[in-house]
Amino acid sequence: MGNGCSGNRKSTMIDISSSQKSSAFKQPHSSELSASSHETAPDSSGKAEVAATVEQASGRSAIAGSVTSVPSSERSQTKQKSEFETVDNLPKTGAAEAPSAAATRLRVLLGNVDKGEMPTATDLKGCLDYAATVLESVSKTKPYARENGPKITLRGVVHAVRMHVKLKTFFKQRTGPQYVPRYPQAVRELFQTMNEWSFDVFYLNRVSHLQPLRYLGFEVFRKYDLMSKFEISGRVLDAFLIQIESGYNRHSNPYHNAAHAADVTQATHSLLWQTGLMNWLTDLEVLSSLLAAMIHDLEHTGTTNTFHIISRSEIALLYNDKSVLENYHLSTAFRLMRQEECNILSNLAKEEFSEVRTFVIDMVLATDMSFHFQQLNEMKSVISEATGPESIDKAKALAFCLHCCDISNPAREWNVHSSFTEHLMEEFFLQGDREKKLGLPCSPLCDRSSTLVPESQVGFIDFIVKPLFDSLKDMLDTILPLSTEFQTMGDIAEDPREGDSAADAETQHKHAIWIETVINNCVSNRDYWKKRCRTKPVVSATEDDRSETRVSDSQASEFKLDDTKQNQSIILEQPRPRSMPEDGQLRLPALVAVGQPKSIGPPKLPEIQTVEKQG
Repeated sequence: MGNGCSGNRKSTMIDISSSQKSSAFKQPHSSELSASSHETAPDSSGKAEVAATVEQASGRSAIAGSVTSVPSSERSQTKQKSEFETVDNLPKTGAAEAPSAAATRLRVLLGNVDKGEMPTATDLKGCLDYAATVLESVSKTKPYARENGPKITLRGVVHAVRMHVKLKTFFKQRTGPQYVPRYPQAVRELFQTMNEWSFDVFYLNRVSHLQPLRYLGFEVFRKYDLMSKFEISGRVLDAFLIQIESGYNRHSNPYHNAAHAADVTQATHSLLWQTGLMNWLTDLEVLSSLLAAMIHDLEHTGTTNTFHIISRSEIALLYNDKSVLENYHLSTAFRLMRQEECNILSNLAKEEFSEVRTFVIDMVLATDMSFHFQQLNEMKSVISEATGPESIDKAKALAFCLHCCDISNPAREWNVHSSFTEHLMEEFFLQGDREKKLGLPCSPLCDRSSTLVPESQVGFIDFIVKPLFDSLKDMLDTILPLSTEFQTMGDIAEDPREGDSAADAETQHKHAIWIETVINNCVSNRDYWKKRCRTKPVVSATEDDRSETRVSDSQASEFKLDDTKQNQSIILEQPRPRSMPEDGQLRLPALVAVGQPKSIGPPKLPEIQTVEKQG
């Protein structure tokens, strides 16, 4: 160590003696000199030699200081050496900026050495001492002990990556703008009346360019904020609705198409919204109700369950003649949601998905008309024994509501009801034509030459539709009693006991107003059909009393109401009978697109197989 220090001191002395530039370096204080000398030269001889060197440098600096003119090179060197300040002016060794400051001083020192410009011993020692102290301070900081932390495994890394992707998608959906399809201007204006029972789905079909279900379904989900509540991507919902609409138009049916699905969806929404029934339901049950309405007739073949059973079609064999079409609609819809780009239920928990699936299945199966009287009698029994809203089974109530909305055409205003009647009767007649070609007996209401549309409509309203909505009224009165307050999205009805009269109390409750409008439409449409009947039905003095109403013999043969033989009563598998203009000619407005959309899911229906007529 002595040799090393001696060599350094020798080179320093040579540098000072050969150059008259010592004035560029700051003169050390005596205390600094003493400390530096003690650290670099532990022996007394070393101290004396360093002291002599410093004294020599000080003398020469004094001589240089007496010169009035300093060369430019010396001024430049003075500027470079100004970075060597005392340690007191530097950051503390434990500060965050200390390593950067130490590195800067060392870099300047190296640069000067390359140029052959050496600082004084004090500056050199101060620079090195500061850098060493900073390094010691940094080395004392203990790094993160990996052995004390969680063990990293491949499974953990994969889980972390998946969680990152899921959180990224979640926050993108939450914070980013939600995708909304571009509505035509006329559609946006029409949606201002979407809550009303008088909504015209035929006008929506025209202004939406034959995409009524796509736009109405999306808007309904937005209205209930279901996309945010269940993390449904707007693009996924739009893709799902496009595929559903394509499935409805697969067979180019006059009646069971996308317009009918949009009509039932809007009717379900109006029922939930206008009556306040949605406040009795959970968000998951509202989602189930609207989803069931959208898919309840998906890929309908334009024929009845009876036709599939008699003709031994593939889906009749697949579902063992039990609710053939209803099972097929459900299977097709849930198969579609197995596709990632169309799975609107992908972010539901397992329990939530199971609950939605159960609700949807029960509701769609309840649209099978062969269970009409059974369902009606069960609801009457439940209502008669009910002691309050909590005694009503929600699954049965929702299934009953969808069944009402599915056959609600006679409860619409006349222009909508009569248009749907024309399309339905044409679909019936097409089935009758097909049955004749196959040598099968023609189903009731399917023979063009003998069906009396007005008479069938009077019987259908009197014996099917109006009793159904009468029971719906009783159910709503039980769930939403007039003596309690309930809210319909911001509009709070007042307690009827605060009103001036019973009439005022009734008008304050939206569900009473809504159901009254629906039932009045049924009555007015029935009366209109009666005026068109070719064989006038015999009506008792109390015309509004259904039990006293009698119809013609030909009509009664089609509308037997023997509850003990429900499967042999009115042709309940048939889509609902409807209407015909006064001249007896059907004029169908353009309702479905030209061409046959691609099917959206298995099983693909082949041409209906039939057996040869026996005998």
